Amino acid sequence: EARALAVGSSARCLSYHHHLGSLFRHRPTTTFLRAGFSHHQQKIESSLPQSSGLEQWLDIELPEGRCVGVGLLLGDDDDDANNNTEDDPKEIIISAESLSDPTNWAHEYYHPDELAYGMKLPSARQESFWLGRLSMRLALDDASCKDHPILKDTHGRPQLPSGTFGSISHKGTYGVALVSRDDETLAGVGVDLEYTFRKGKKNIGKKVLTDDEMMDLGKLPGISAEEEVLLRFSLKEAIYKAAHPLLCQYVGFKEAEITPHPDGSASCKWMLESGLQTRIAGQSAHWRKLEDRDFFLTSASVRGGTS
Repeated sequence: EARALAVGSSARCLSYHHHLGSLFRHRPTTTFLRAGFSHHQQKIESSLPQSSGLEQWLDIELPEGRCVGVGLLLGDDDDDANNNTEDDPKEIIISAESLSDPTNWAHEYYHPDELAYGMKLPSARQESFWLGRLSMRLALDDASCKDHPILKDTHGRPQLPSGTFGSISHKGTYGVALVSRDDETLAGVGVDLEYTFRKGKKNIGKKVLTDDEMMDLGKLPGISAEEEVLLRFSLKEAIYKAAHPLLCQYVGFKEAEITPHPDGSASCKWMLESGLQTRIAGQSAHWRKLEDRDFFLTSASVRGGTS
């Protein structure tokens, strides 16, 4: 459901938890990416073991960094991978029993502290944690990070080594992680995965968009007004994540206006009641439509001043 994204508070920052959650493993697959009018075919090769029950379904370079996606490996007899029903039961792929086996695949891909932390989470949150951390570790692909546990900071964001920026998102049985290493002016990056439609659910436009944004819908070629509501919603999620380290305050969905452009870029006009947008020295936002999975993938980065 639509909600105002929590990006901290002055004394006790509000939790930054996001729709994440599910599972992973790979078979060679193809994902078609659409950014504006550009179409690309991305074939993924992955080393994830068959025993994990997961697939790496995405690995692309976005303007904001490397983005990797992992999801539940479906059988040949399963229905469409994206049936857009968020309430479907999810399969738990890591358990205390499976981890008792030292040869279990999870010991190779997760830090021991991550396994201990994940097993203590409520069952409804475990899968999102496994999915996000695996996606992020594949995106990092760096031996220097192998001994660094990716847990959560006080705001719920993934803890990464100094000089590394990252963000996680999840939808249904799919997840993505965005990782970037950049110069000292980069403050944060954000990624979001959102359905292109919400089967059987009410339009959330009036809850997450301003009046001007609602009036501006329907101008993107090949994207319906209903789809564009979800696209703008997703872009706000991504850029709010990226701006969190600079703002550290609650931001409502109507405190910013997002305009997606046909070339796959997007612009953001901040209207924070606090006026803290002056901390933002630069920003970027981009979107793609994942044609074969009915998802929007959005990404953003925010830069602060050099002082």
